[in-house]
Amino acid sequence: MALLAGFAYLSFSSLYVVMTDAWIDHRLSAARTDSAAALELRKDIRFMQAEVNEVATIFSEVAPLWVTWDVVTDLLDKGVTVSRINSIDGSVTITASAAKASEVLSYLSNDARVSEVKYAQPIRQAGQLQSFAIAVRFNWPYTASNSQILTKANEGLIGMRKEKS
Repeated sequence: MALLAGFAYLSFSSLYVVMTDAWIDHRLSAARTDSAAALELRKDIRFMQAEVNEVATIFSEVAPLWVTWDVVTDLLDKGVTVSRINSIDGSVTITASAAKASEVLSYLSNDARVSEVKYAQPIRQAGQLQSFAIAVRFNWPYTASNSQILTKANEGLIGMRKEKS
C-alpha cells in the first residue's frame, strides 16, 4: 500500500512539475513575442529620431526666408514700394522706395523678426521719394541641438514595458 501511495505521489508531483514547466514556457514565449515587438518599435523609433535630427540639422542651417514675405507685407502696409528682393547666404536685400529711408531702417531695426539690418547701397533722392537698398538678416531661433520630437514616444514605450512587468 505504501508503494502504491508513493507511486501515486510521484506520478502527481511529476505531472504537476511538467504542467508548471509547460505553463512557464508558454508565458516566456508570450513575453518573448511582446519584447521582440517592443524592441522592434524601439529600433524604429531610434531610426526615425535619427532622421528627424538630420532633417532638423539641415533646416536649422537654412535661413527662414518665409519671414521675408511677412516683413515685406508690413513694409507695403506702411507705404513702401518694393521693387526687388534678393537673397544671398541668408542675407536678404530689399530694394525699395519710400518717403524716408531712415524710417524704414528704424522700423526694421526695431522688428523682433530682424536680427541685423543695414543699408546695402547709398540712398538716392528721386523727387519726393528716396530709393534705397537694405540688407536684412532674420532671427532664426530654432536649432537642432535639442530636437527630440520622438522622445515622448520612446518614453511611452518604456512606460508600457514597466506596466506589463
